[in-house]
Amino acid sequence: QATSHRKKKILQRGEIPLYHYKGQLMKILTLNNRSFDLNELPEEVDEDTRFSVLDNSNPNDPDFFFMPLIFLESFNSPAILLRIGGYEVQMPLDWCMVVGDREGPIGDFADYILGAYKKVEEYSGMLYGQPYLDQLKTKTIWSSSIKPSIAIETFKQFSPKEIVEFSHAIQIAYFVDGKDLRDEEVYKELIKQYGINEAEFIGKLNSEEMRKQTNDWFQTIANWGVTGYPMVILVRNNKYYAITKGFTDLETLKKTAASVVEQH
Repeated sequence: QATSHRKKKILQRGEIPLYHYKGQLMKILTLNNRSFDLNELPEEVDEDTRFSVLDNSNPNDPDFFFMPLIFLESFNSPAILLRIGGYEVQMPLDWCMVVGDREGPIGDFADYILGAYKKVEEYSGMLYGQPYLDQLKTKTIWSSSIKPSIAIETFKQFSPKEIVEFSHAIQIAYFVDGKDLRDEEVYKELIKQYGINEAEFIGKLNSEEMRKQTNDWFQTIANWGVTGYPMVILVRNNKYYAITKGFTDLETLKKTAASVVEQH
C-alpha cells in the first residue's frame, strides 16, 4: 500500500539516520522522555536536544544512547505501509529497515539452504560437512554471528597476524563440523595451536569490554557500507573500495583489484 507522505529526516554524526518506531507512527524519544512524531516535528529544536537509541544487542542488559540532534530536513517521498508482527509502520520506499537481531534457531531457512547448497558447492568448490547438513535438518542449529565475531575480536588481542586463519577455522567449525558457536569449548579447541592461555582468552571472550569493542566494529563496517558477507574492501591511498559483494572467484577478484589500483 503506497502513499505520498511528508517526513522529517533526523541526522546525527556521520549523517546516519536513526529512528524509533512505535505502531504506525515514527517517533523520536528525547532525553526529557518527550517523544516527537516525525510527521509533526517542530521547525526548530534546542541546541541541547538529543534523541534516544535503544541498544538491545545484549537483551539481558539493554542500554540507551542519547545522540545529539544536529539538524532537521523535510522532504516528500512515496511511502509504503508495512505490517510487521502486528504493528504498522509507514516508511519511504527508498529507506531500509532492520527488525531486531537476526539471531536464533535457523528454523525454516534451513529448507532454503538444503535446497541450494549443492549449487553453492559447485560454484565455490567448497563442501559443506555432513554434521552441518544433519543439524540443518533439525532446524534447531543456532544462527548468529555475535559470539564468533566477539571471538575474532578477542583473538586479535593475542595473535593479530593469524586472524584470517582463525576466522576460517571458525567457519570450518560451523559449516563443516556443525558446531554450536555459542559453546566456549569450540574456541578452546581452536586456540590450542596458537599457544594462547585458555583461561585468559575465555575471560576476555565473555567480557563486556570485548562485546562493546565488537559492537563498535559492527558500527564501523556498517558506516563503510558493508551490508553482507563475504565482502572484500581494498584500501588504496587511504580510501576504501568495495571490490566484491558475495562470493567471487579468485581470478575475478584479482582483476577487479588490479583495476582499482590502476585507476586510483
